[in-house]
Amino acid sequence: MRLLSISATIALIISVSACSLGTQSRNISPYFDGVIKHSGEPLNDIKILLSLKGDDMLCRHPVQTASTNDKGEFSLIAMKEQKDYIPFMNYTYSEWNVCAQYKGQNYTLYSNNRYADTRLAESVYLNCDLAKNSDKTRCKINR
Repeated sequence: MRLLSISATIALIISVSACSLGTQSRNISPYFDGVIKHSGEPLNDIKILLSLKGDDMLCRHPVQTASTNDKGEFSLIAMKEQKDYIPFMNYTYSEWNVCAQYKGQNYTLYSNNRYADTRLAESVYLNCDLAKNSDKTRCKINR
């Protein structure tokens, strides 16, 4: 009986320690790759902005920037954060916006998205034409 009690105590200690708080790295945005054009022509040296504020639709407060090359191509890495891990209460969403800055104006490319808490980053490809006036038709999105 004493052996059973010791085994139960050890199992309880292992269970509690497995559920204890710890820190984990989580992705709060996907990777972004893409191309920026204007009327079908690639745009060189266009600033691409990533904001992690859901209400920052024009990326006025970017946390990451990149520039297009001579083919109009760009890449943004997935953003990560360190977060305390709490079992069964760890499901959160992150919001982000991606924009392009062209001739002094910011254009929304992909916005107000919710990104589920995950350790594996998705990859999003944006094929955008800034000559299109609508935020909804400006970019073709592939995952």
